[in-house]
Amino acid sequence: MYLSICIPSYNRPLELRRLLDSVDSVQYADEIEIVIQEDHAPLRDEVRKQVEQYQTHARFQVVYHENETNCGYDKNLRTVAERARGQYVIYMGDDDVFLPGALDRFISFLKKYSRAMCCAVTARYTAMEEPRTIDIIKGMCSGMAGRTLMWSYSEEVSLFRVFTFRKDWFEDYGNAAFDGTLLFFSYISRRPFA
Repeated sequence: MYLSICIPSYNRPLELRRLLDSVDSVQYADEIEIVIQEDHAPLRDEVRKQVEQYQTHARFQVVYHENETNCGYDKNLRTVAERARGQYVIYMGDDDVFLPGALDRFISFLKKYSRAMCCAVTARYTAMEEPRTIDIIKGMCSGMAGRTLMWSYSEEVSLFRVFTFRKDWFEDYGNAAFDGTLLFFSYISRRPFA
């Protein structure tokens, strides 16, 4: 498995389904798994139903877990990535979407820079509420021979709020220090660039 799309889910069944439907890789479909961890939300049954419906026709392996109690954002982020089996982990919020063709371009980018430990991307998205598009700004890769690579581009990758890391780079999944703070994502995404 090359890439695990890790989705911490809480109370957004329709948005989660929109994200799942946007996973459109053709070139790398057999190298992708989708890992969803539902965090004991009031709409859990609806979330499960959307995942089960998606699984009936998915071209990707879909792994779905339900927390027995509400763990909160930080612990849910830690544990969904810990369950991943891919060489790389990409976090996607359950209300985010991939733009058409973006996933294949992004995986090609990761394979091109295969020594990268992690990548942070701020990229183009189309706002659902407003008819506007924000263009890709910049990205960073770290871990390539001890240096950080920064790039700017307009079409190489089309994602929003993305953090991807090589699974063997981060092993601090048991660190509960950030639970309840909403800071675990900041902790993991800033480590390589500090």
